[in-house]
Amino acid sequence: MALDLDEWMTRLFVLGIDDDFLDDPADSVAVITEFLARPERALENYTPDEVNSGLWHLAGNSELFFELYHPAVPLPARLACAAGIRELYRRLFEPHCASVLGHDDSPGHTPLNSICYMWWDTLSTWGRPNDPTAHPIDQALLAVMRDTLTSPNEACVEGALHGLGHWHDSYPAQAEKIVVDYLATKPVISEPLYYYAHAAKLGRVM
Repeated sequence: MALDLDEWMTRLFVLGIDDDFLDDPADSVAVITEFLARPERALENYTPDEVNSGLWHLAGNSELFFELYHPAVPLPARLACAAGIRELYRRLFEPHCASVLGHDDSPGHTPLNSICYMWWDTLSTWGRPNDPTAHPIDQALLAVMRDTLTSPNEACVEGALHGLGHWHDSYPAQAEKIVVDYLATKPVISEPLYYYAHAAKLGRVM
């Protein structure tokens, strides 16, 4: 049975639960993909604090993103879901987060800055390099982080660097190259972001 996105969002952003609602891995992937296609609609019905709290739950405690690796779900559907995270940054975080950094507690944060910075930290996976069947999903997620580095919003860039810093444990050479390539295209960036990028390149993020 197809899941109703509005009901799912209410459970996520108001109740903070999703148990007994997404029993089918394919349903989980489908509804998350539908949400990620236009995540900004959440702000039409829920407060920024509710959306922030719900996204924390979605990324981590719900464990729904484990379904990205579920073999019963067709790979194209899982890849589309993974790639959809780029829209979360582009359509929700970029316009609704203050362009300030999180690791140094810069002032001026909006409620969504919290999950923007911590999304990849709390996400259910930091890669599965020893599982060949997981490789396409891992590469799709790394591509999202790489592409997010082009954002004009420093909060989004920092969030992607944060993720790459953690994924350094799983894909050190690739994570380092993504950061090096980013720095090569950005000869002038703020000093705190520059030092954070170098920390991420070495996998030294908290």
